[in-house]
Amino acid sequence: REKLVGSFLHCLELMSDAVLAWGGVFGAVFLFGTFAVPMKAGSKTSMNLHPLVFQTYVSIGVFLTSLPVMLLPSWEFSHFTVLGLCSAFMWTLANMMCATVVETLGVSVGQSLWSGMVALVSFFEGLAFGEQLPNPISAAVGIVLLVGGIVGLAFVGTDAAAQASSQTRDCLEIGGASALTEAAISTTRRPIARGLVFVLWIGLLIGSLFVPLRYTGLQGRDKILFSVSFGCGALVSSLLFLLVHTIARHCSRERVQPLGSWAPREGLLRGTLCGILWNGGNICSILALLPPLGMGIGYPLTQSCILVGGIWGIFVFKEITGCRKITYFFVCAAVMLTGATFLGAFK
Repeated sequence: REKLVGSFLHCLELMSDAVLAWGGVFGAVFLFGTFAVPMKAGSKTSMNLHPLVFQTYVSIGVFLTSLPVMLLPSWEFSHFTVLGLCSAFMWTLANMMCATVVETLGVSVGQSLWSGMVALVSFFEGLAFGEQLPNPISAAVGIVLLVGGIVGLAFVGTDAAAQASSQTRDCLEIGGASALTEAAISTTRRPIARGLVFVLWIGLLIGSLFVPLRYTGLQGRDKILFSVSFGCGALVSSLLFLLVHTIARHCSRERVQPLGSWAPREGLLRGTLCGILWNGGNICSILALLPPLGMGIGYPLTQSCILVGGIWGIFVFKEITGCRKITYFFVCAAVMLTGATFLGAFK
């Protein structure tokens, strides 16, 4: 009888972890796909901020939303780790690269390519760390379809992106996932090869975002405590980049552009809201790492957030117009979701 009770409780615990993991996936997909809405809606003041300025505002939101995690009963200050600072530094560095990617490859192409790279990198990292796949063939088909659908969405094209290629500046996310930067799109063509190299680096950095988490000793649901160290690291790393920029500006005023206006009244509010939504997705993506999904399946699934972003673009911001483009968008979305189903159904 005791063995039966123990087995029953163990099954309940596994079911609870599975619910949390899948809830984390869906939460991350929605929040990662929505976090840029405060920046896009209404006035465009925050869109004209220097990337480092807006990144700092976003990091404030990330920091603030990490603090409530300290209220969990399992939190102890001994859980604070410098490894969280490492992850946050990787995230900030990747965000800084996104401006170059968008400048060379464009908004939709750049964002979709790095989302696909993040999914691939996190999938293979899960395998490298010994995560088992009950059905490797189905998992391989799933990751190919998932990445193919994400990249296919890159070629939908948007009216807003076409206008941005000549005169506007826009802020973007990093999938798993996901990150944020201001896209400074100039009329001068940049080498495409450099943009592709940066896509690879973004995929490696964001796809590896939770590798330091593996060395913290946190297990199961306690992994969410890692978000406190990450939130503090996000703010520290943004301030560090500001310090480096200030020193570089002081040493070479001709080559380093000034930060310009900080627009604190509107920029702070919008940036902080973006950070709150993004870190909500980040916390959900940590839950997505729970069994039975793990890094190899759970984190790639969160890159489906580009579907949510596209839906916002179609129905709210009217960025994708025309029956042909919208149809193509949903065909690619169907391919992506089919891949997600293959990945999830056999875990």
